Amino acid sequence: MKLNEKIKRYRKIFELSQEQLAEKLNVSRQAITKWENGSGVPEISNLKEISNLFGVSVDYLLDDEQQIECPVLKEKIILEKNSFSNRYNYAIEYLKKNYSNNATIYGLTELGRDKGVLFNIIDILSLRVVSFTEWMAEKAIWFIIEKETQNLIVKVSKDYIEIRELSSVIDTNKFTFDNVKLIKLKNEI
Repeated sequence: MKLNEKIKRYRKIFELSQEQLAEKLNVSRQAITKWENGSGVPEISNLKEISNLFGVSVDYLLDDEQQIECPVLKEKIILEKNSFSNRYNYAIEYLKKNYSNNATIYGLTELGRDKGVLFNIIDILSLRVVSFTEWMAEKAIWFIIEKETQNLIVKVSKDYIEIRELSSVIDTNKFTFDNVKLIKLKNEI
């Protein structure tokens, strides 16, 4: 798959318009159009931005032999710039803005990690050392975006919002992703 095809495919997977992708990369919409139709190639600095946004290496983008395997969209959370008091509110607004038109968004709750009983006990005991607020700030916030033909999982960490396409059909009511057991909450967002 060629560079122009990868850029277009990633953009479409995450339902970004050319204008939205251009805004995220600080380039013009016309630049995105040129890149996608193969009449232009991003400069090195733009390739780095694209690789950071989609969680891949520049080498991967430039290698025509490699196909898209596990698409990811990764953006830094800047609360002050967006005037949100916390990352949960930022994530809700971000998801509603970008995905609410043709998808249903649900919160997920984390049951725990698949790492064994001993590690779970150590996690609980370590709460005495770390304040609850600090512990919560480090925990990820999870969402599922359900669309007709695909599902996206969203992980909101302390610094990033990551959106990944789920590669297989799964029961989104209860599942394990990235060694984390997750359950879908009843009410849609």
